[in-house]
Amino acid sequence: MKRHILLAICLMAAVLTCKGQGTDCKPMFLYYLSPSYMQMVYWTDIDKPDRQEYAANDMLEYYGSAVSSWTLQNSFREHASKYTKFLMPDGTMKDVRYIGETLTDPDGKMMSYGELHSRESIPAPGLKYAFVQQPSAAEQENMWGMFIVVTDDYLKTHRCINMSRLEVETPLPQHVIRQLEAKYRMKCERSEMGYKGTRLSYGVMQFKGPYKMVEEYGSQHHTALALEVFIDGDRIYSLPVEGYYDAQDGPTWNVDDGGEYRPSSVMAFESADGVDFCYMHGAPESITVGMMHLRNGEVIEEEYCGYHFLVDEQAPLWLADVAQMQQLYNDAGPEDNRRHQLNKYCYQWIDDDGTEEIWMRTLDDKHGALFTRHDGQLQLVGCEDEQRKLSLRQSRDGVGYAVISGPLGGQAYTLTEVFEIKNSQVIHRFTLLEQYGDTYECTYDGNTISNEEGERYMRSLPPVTELNMYFQEVER
Repeated sequence: MKRHILLAICLMAAVLTCKGQGTDCKPMFLYYLSPSYMQMVYWTDIDKPDRQEYAANDMLEYYGSAVSSWTLQNSFREHASKYTKFLMPDGTMKDVRYIGETLTDPDGKMMSYGELHSRESIPAPGLKYAFVQQPSAAEQENMWGMFIVVTDDYLKTHRCINMSRLEVETPLPQHVIRQLEAKYRMKCERSEMGYKGTRLSYGVMQFKGPYKMVEEYGSQHHTALALEVFIDGDRIYSLPVEGYYDAQDGPTWNVDDGGEYRPSSVMAFESADGVDFCYMHGAPESITVGMMHLRNGEVIEEEYCGYHFLVDEQAPLWLADVAQMQQLYNDAGPEDNRRHQLNKYCYQWIDDDGTEEIWMRTLDDKHGALFTRHDGQLQLVGCEDEQRKLSLRQSRDGVGYAVISGPLGGQAYTLTEVFEIKNSQVIHRFTLLEQYGDTYECTYDGNTISNEEGERYMRSLPPVTELNMYFQEVER
């Protein structure tokens, strides 16, 4: 289905983005997570598609669209340094500069194309940019997602048209609904205005019931119909968007869209040729970007790419981090530590700062260690051995509690260590040494405290919480 994209592939048939070295280039889309993570993410391989390879795999019918997709991306690569104007959410522009290209991850492996990550710690292939002057904290607030960047040449021939995004859900004007119902001979189920300006407005509309029967992959099903709607003065433009229609569940255009087709984020530009809308259509598992051109009473869509947006993605552990944690583990404990290689890991959410702690173990689960990462710096919390194991307590007031406890050598003594963790750092450490089950010695931050204080501290700890035991082996 159109925009029902689970794999990031671009099926747009487009001409070159830049007509020549001195002419204006089309708008480009930057994925922004922070001032240090803003880039045009590649959606296809940087090498031009090989016709013979497509023919050998009986996929020659897709070769033309693959070449068009590559041509668009390659043009952005060739003219990367020309893109210097970043459109802020308030419609103003800030200067940016091209700072390089990234293709491999920190382990030196090629990265997947067409995927958007929600974590700054996970890189993506593409063109990297930076602000010439950093935005203020107020400007950066709530900035996330796709933004438009253009060239100086483009701004010489195109004027940005201001439109206000509507914060309260508002239907399209009744006369627009009636006209579109008459044109498509269907009844409106819902409509929504997305943007409104003095002359231009934009919204969407969806119709009740099934639209038409189609055959795909050897079976038949009904489609649903929605419209992209543009109002330019007295003229009404519409672009049909077909989705999937199920007799029981109703319509859907994107995964988990709840049966509602919602407006895109748009930015309008006007030139001598007409009005062009840059659009970013977001859904729970995808973000589609491109342009819609109003020409001679019609809407011409030019889809750049449909990105797969990875939700709740777990950050990978890079080999350099693994080597550093192994060294911290080797240096922290007895000589015996050096004989054990930490070969698997899982993440634990111990405190409430949004950064996972890293639990590493040997393949036989007999030895391990817990680490924190604060401002990019790894720190060892404590070590496990064949007898002393990790457990966790529930967090409280932003403080998490990691406990490593078990027999110390023989059966006479048991050592319990409690590590209080806040903002991914150990802020306090408590130890309880027991002899045959009776309290023998207690310390807090290295200072001896009374047995009564130690026992009171242990009773005050929050309840035990469940450990995440899903370990992944390190790929070396």
